[in-house]
Amino acid sequence: MGIEVSTLVKWGASVCLGVDKQDIFFILRLMVTKQTSRMRRLRKEADKLWFDACLHHWGELCICGKPAVQVHHFYPKGQFGHLRYVIDNGVPICQGCHLRVTNPNFVLKVIELRGKEWHDKLFEMTKQKPASFRNVGWYQDLIEELKQ
Repeated sequence: MGIEVSTLVKWGASVCLGVDKQDIFFILRLMVTKQTSRMRRLRKEADKLWFDACLHHWGELCICGKPAVQVHHFYPKGQFGHLRYVIDNGVPICQGCHLRVTNPNFVLKVIELRGKEWHDKLFEMTKQKPASFRNVGWYQDLIEELKQ
């Protein structure tokens, strides 16, 4: 219709349409809940595919030689959400090394093993944060890319 529902409610147009405000708010809440649920499902699928892709790409051993049980984000996904699913940002690690990821020696060891070129490329990517990402379409495209 072109006019946002919140605008209709604000102007009192909902009364003219024969819909009360409670019904509109219920419908909006239902739509948001459905969208949030869909995003959670897509994020969970993308997380699993990224995990598997990182293990396939980097191998299933931690830098210490033990079997990897987790994949650590070299650049934290909280600060660098746009790198959350970049395979180069994944570091397969064991439980013990996961406790040491903030240790500068751990970080230097990863850089030493992967090379300065890898780190420089990844560091440049930290500066290229897109204006918008993590919507349903973005997740669907990402999942298709990770499946390949």
